[in-house]
Order: sequence, then C-alpha cells, then structure tokens
Amino acid sequence: MKKKLTLPAFALALVVGLSGCDLQVSNPNEPDRGRALASPDDVETLIASTYQKVWAIGHYWDNANFAFNHVSSRHTATWGNNGQNDLGREPREPMPNSTSYRWAYVFYEHWNDAYGGIAAASDGIRAIDEGLEIGPGGERNARARAFAVASQAMLSCLLSLWYDQSFIVDETTDLTGELDTVDYDAMFAYAMGKLDEAESAARAASFSLPDNWINGNAWSNTEFADYLVSWKARCAANLPRTDAGSGGGELGAGDPERPERDARRRRDRRGPVIGHGVVGRPEVEGAGERHLAPHAHGLDRHGGSERRVPGLALAPDSEPDGAAK
Repeated sequence: MKKKLTLPAFALALVVGLSGCDLQVSNPNEPDRGRALASPDDVETLIASTYQKVWAIGHYWDNANFAFNHVSSRHTATWGNNGQNDLGREPREPMPNSTSYRWAYVFYEHWNDAYGGIAAASDGIRAIDEGLEIGPGGERNARARAFAVASQAMLSCLLSLWYDQSFIVDETTDLTGELDTVDYDAMFAYAMGKLDEAESAARAASFSLPDNWINGNAWSNTEFADYLVSWKARCAANLPRTDAGSGGGELGAGDPERPERDARRRRDRRGPVIGHGVVGRPEVEGAGERHLAPHAHGLDRHGGSERRVPGLALAPDSEPDGAAK
C-alpha cells in the first residue's frame, strides 16, 4: 500500500510546486517597435536603408528581372533559372501563379522589397512626427523625412508598374485592420503625388546626402530634388496604357505632356539620373489592347504581328554599400 501511494504523491507534489513558479521567459529578440525606433541615429539609418529596396527591384537577380528581360527579348537564355525558360516560351503559356512554383519569387520578390522599404520609411516618418529629433535640435529631420517620402514615392511607382493591384501604405495607414487594394492607375497617381511632395520637401530644405545613401552620390538637396523629377518622367512614361489613354486621360492623370515636361525639367536642370529597371505587366489579351510605352520596352513578334510586352533596362551604376546579395 505504501509503494502504491508513493508515485501519485510525488506527482501531486510536483504539480503543486510548478503551479507556484513563474515560467515567463524574456525574449530579447521579440520585435519591439518602440525600442527599435528610440535612437535617432537608428531611425536615420533605417530611413537611409530604404533606398536599398529601390535598388534591389531594379538590379538584383532573385526577382523578376532576368525572367522579364527574357520575355521582352532584351536577352536570350537557354537555361531555366529564374523562370526564364517557363515565362519566355513562345507561344506564351500561362504564368504558374502558385507559391509552390519553383521560381515563385519572380512574382513576389518585388512586392516584398517594395513594402519592406515602404514600411521602414513609414516607421521613420512616424517617429519624426511623434517628436524624435535627429541631430541637435532635429537639424537632420528635414533631410530624413524628405528621403523617406522619396522612398515611399519611388517604391509606390514601381508597384504601379509591376502589379495590377496593390495597397497604398504610408505612415498614416492602420495596419491592424484590413486594407483594400487599388488598381495600378490609382497607385500611379498616388506615387506621382508623393514624388511631388518629396521634391517640394527637398527643395525647401538645405542638406547634403551622405555618399553611402545613394550609390556613392553625396548630392545636395537640389540635386536630390532633380533626381526625383527624373523619377516622375520615368514613372509616367512606363505606365501601361491604351492607345486612347496615351493621348489623353490615363497618362499623368489627364496630363499627357507631363512625362516630356518632367524629362525636360530634369535635362534643363542637368540633374542626376540613375537608371533603374522599370517594367509593366503583360496584360490579358483582349482587355482593351493595353500595352506598354514603346521607348521603354521590347517588342514581341508573333506571326508577323507586334504585341508589347514588358522589358527591363539595367544601369551599370555602382552598388550601394551593403547591396551585394
């Protein structure tokens, strides 16, 4: 009888003993927005890093760049890496829109880069708006905020060129609720407004960019503003549109001369230009004969007829610090 009671008694004692213990363990790696954004220098570095995402979309290989270069006949490849073989076949085959597809990153990596950069820029702006001072008395706030808005704008522009629908996200967006998508025309209009905002903010301030923020370019605020003007022209010129839209309502929100005007402004100011691959999407055939800007994209010829497909222009600029992948 004594032996029979020993094990249950021990088990009961163990349960009672453990019930009085605090088993909560502190995890120092738990995401903590407040701690991450508490240091002004850390916030400035976070904002500066957002341009890495702009660069990645235009220049890295583990996204759609190789595949869409191949699709547009900018280059040819006999191997299947990066989805080139699948997406470059003629006649065209449906895109395998599945996360289980071996080269699925062709479809989602630009999305991840864009929203990763937008989220970082938005966190930085939010911290500044909540009173964070970067530099003595906040002397570097204007530079940081202008740069963050510029990254939001450039990445939103790229979303409008790559995806049929996307989310408008900035520092005012409530990410705890459900977000509604907008079509690429709406995203384009938003991006152009953000580019205007970023250009105005840059011209209204006085600063120089550190040379490790954008590919070794220690630009003044006016040079940075001129660079954003070139982005307006690039974004508008590459927006997919119908033949009717190219002469009126769709391009530049009813301003068909804006791409040329922005390009002329950039040229007249002799502002800097860094090439970035910008690309539209292949449209569903028969959907209003929507095509891409002819000067920016390759032509795909099928049986003597020409159908515009997305292309990609890469630039031989030096990689920004830490950009190697």
